[in-house]
Amino acid sequence: MQSFFKTYYAPNNAVLLILGDVKPDEGLALAKKYFGDIPAGAPPPFADPGEPEQTEERRGEVEENSVRYLRWLLVIRFHRAGPANGMQ
Repeated sequence: MQSFFKTYYAPNNAVLLILGDVKPDEGLALAKKYFGDIPAGAPPPFADPGEPEQTEERRGEVEENSVRYLRWLLVIRFHRAGPANGMQ
């Protein structure tokens, strides 16, 4: 458990959402104040989602409580050089 925590619970493997009546500069200053001194960890290993190769378009809809959910597979999201791994 400690190994898992040290591997995955680090600032460089986190997303911080700041919601509410706050200006971007204020939110960034607060994030730096409370989280800025936490050292980064080693980059976690690439997590391969194991999605099969997509060879053709597939579409579908799910309706739940009158809300429609649509899903698009974003190949770049799962690529080793994708946004989560520093690709701009």
